[in-house]
Amino acid sequence: MADALISIICPYYNRQEYIEFSIKSILEQTYKNIDILLVNDGSTDDSRHIAHSFKDNRITHLDINHQGCWKAKNQGIKKAKG
Repeated sequence: MADALISIICPYYNRQEYIEFSIKSILEQTYKNIDILLVNDGSTDDSRHIAHSFKDNRITHLDINHQGCWKAKNQGIKKAKG
């Protein structure tokens, strides 16, 4: 169980002031066997650009039309590998 893949789903919408800190925080976790799904819920600010600037093989970027937090989370769950 110590090597289990853990999926982290991070939906965001217009959070350019927080998204970089959030992603860095996830990447700095001590447990490294993670699957990170960043789900852009149709942001109209610079959030998407900031999120997509992170290049890590554990990150999957999903861009969807604005549908609300629960829909964005469910999209992430569908794509999760852990």
